[in-house]
Amino acid sequence: MSIAESAIAGALMSADIESLFQHGALENEYTPETRGIVKALALLNENDITEESLVAIIRAVWSRSFGPFSDDEIEMRMPAIREVANRILTVAS
Repeated sequence: MSIAESAIAGALMSADIESLFQHGALENEYTPETRGIVKALALLNENDITEESLVAIIRAVWSRSFGPFSDDEIEMRMPAIREVANRILTVAS
């Protein structure tokens, strides 16, 4: 399963987990996070790329970039993080 960086970037832009685009952020706002996700996925075997593994990767990348988050703060972001994971999987299928 090959997942293009552009697919990950598109999923992050669409979900806009931090609502940055609502405040005028540039299209490349989530580039560091996109690259972090790509690097983490490169370490996995194809069979290990699941919704749960993607959620864990996105959550970790997000916490490094925008955190630290309290439990409540990360829980508020989880629906959007799961949305991103599912969009990536859909594009990769």
